[in-house]
Amino acid sequence: MTEKIQNIINNIINEFNYTDIENGKDKKIVENEKVIIFTSTENQKNNENVNNITMDLGECENILKDNYNISKNDSLYILQVITEEEGMKIPKLDYEVYYPLNNSKELTKLNLALCENTKIEISISVKINDSFDKYDPNSDYYNDICSKATSESGTDISLKDRKKEFVNNNMSLCEENCELIEYIKEKEKAKCSCNIKLSIPSDYNTKFNKNDFFKSFIDVRNIFNLNIMKCYKTVLKANSLMKNYGFSIIGAIIIFYFIDLFIFMTSSFNNIK
Repeated sequence: MTEKIQNIINNIINEFNYTDIENGKDKKIVENEKVIIFTSTENQKNNENVNNITMDLGECENILKDNYNISKNDSLYILQVITEEEGMKIPKLDYEVYYPLNNSKELTKLNLALCENTKIEISISVKINDSFDKYDPNSDYYNDICSKATSESGTDISLKDRKKEFVNNNMSLCEENCELIEYIKEKEKAKCSCNIKLSIPSDYNTKFNKNDFFKSFIDVRNIFNLNIMKCYKTVLKANSLMKNYGFSIIGAIIIFYFIDLFIFMTSSFNNIK
């Protein structure tokens, strides 16, 4: 499998058609669970509303052009390897960037390590079937201790359990080491800001690391239990109090206490004296 994918990529790189790419036509080959696409930075920008997955190199594009003395008006060429993983809402995207340096007809792979501290934007077509907050690890649903959620059995779901559900149910709209910027409901597309990947794995065997998704939830504000005190407004709402059995029981005890106190002060106290 690895050798077959490598041969396909070699053929694309060595025999690609400049004219087709410049006219907006990407080269696309499907091999089992992988989709191999050869495109350009310009095509990615122009075809964002058409393609299932597109990328914008952003600042990295300028860094590469400056470092390799490439004209600002020229497009860079991108090799994408897209891998579908069963159960995940989104695919994995690996990529390399190329350019024919020194007016050569042969493509040279550019060093993405030059962009190591920059971000790229990736747009992915994906449908969601629930509230957007449940797909956004930065939302209050996962990070605000006052945000309420109820399980099917009617009990409250803790922030810790919500995060576990997010990871176990494969609800991420972005890859690991990415941040969800927005979800465009009309286009059914998620836009993610991601760390640069330096190269495509040599064995082309890329899978999601679910443990890395937990890093999206780190929120130092929730380290201290005192933060629960800020939820008093939620707790003191009439609807919340009426449904709170603990409040009803304690409230009844307090009422009976004052009734007993009143009876004691008006009749029993004099007898004791």
